Amino acid sequence: MDYSDYFKNCDAKDKIMRYQDCHHLVQLIFLLLSLMTWIIAMLSSEENPRVLVNTFDALEFYALRILKHVTMVGIGPSIPSIFLDDNTFRADMIEISSKNYMDWLNSKIRDQLSTYHLVVTPKYQVN
Repeated sequence: MDYSDYFKNCDAKDKIMRYQDCHHLVQLIFLLLSLMTWIIAMLSSEENPRVLVNTFDALEFYALRILKHVTMVGIGPSIPSIFLDDNTFRADMIEISSKNYMDWLNSKIRDQLSTYHLVVTPKYQVN
């Protein structure tokens, strides 16, 4: 089955995509749970923890301040090139085209498609 079939069969009402043969995701879930446990423990041990969030204050003012013990700093968001007057900034790895995305997805081994990012920065870079 092509990955594009998952998107074609997605009901526009609920936006839920159903995947088959995703047993490898169980390992990813356990990895992410242990990672989140580590992150929460690290944040709890910091005197004044800060988290960088891909948003900006005007958009989510109250959401960025909801956690009393964590300072969340809006640093974004990345703006897709389609909304800019010129094309000097690109956030995409490949040209914007659903066919290109599907071709790229289909060229990958299934276990390679889960991505996540964790960046730990020294305190002097956050201040």
